[in-house]
Amino acid sequence: MEQLTIRLMEELRKNAILVRRSFHRPGPQVGSHSRLLTLLLENPGISQKSLCQLLHIRPQSLGEQLFKLESAGLLTRQSNRHDRRIFNLYLTEAGVTEAKALDAQHDATRRKIFSDMTEEDMTALLTLLEKLNASIVNNVELPEPHRHFPEE
Repeated sequence: MEQLTIRLMEELRKNAILVRRSFHRPGPQVGSHSRLLTLLLENPGISQKSLCQLLHIRPQSLGEQLFKLESAGLLTRQSNRHDRRIFNLYLTEAGVTEAKALDAQHDATRRKIFSDMTEEDMTALLTLLEKLNASIVNNVELPEPHRHFPEE
């Protein structure tokens, strides 16, 4: 059993690396912020606090990423008209264009990744991964903010 768990962990590690590399995009490394860009595209005017909750990251980590996007001309921050301590985040026109291009690229990459699998294969894999994730959350002490994931 121990050899099996070691092999499973190695395959999961290898899978994480391959998936991450599959989504790499040449050029400026805005692609590393693709999830952030997608969320900003789907949630115009979202607050930084709400975005932290969606991404399960600390405000400091998000602040650095937002600064990079703002410096690249992809993001603007606007004071909330009801509470001046809150900034609402919006993609610029260039940010919207970049987010849509990344979404199209990611759709194509996802299709390629799963092209050799049937729908039944994907359903079985999804079930097993959900079970594995639940086991990790229930049985391994994880640091915040990684402890809880929203139901999707």
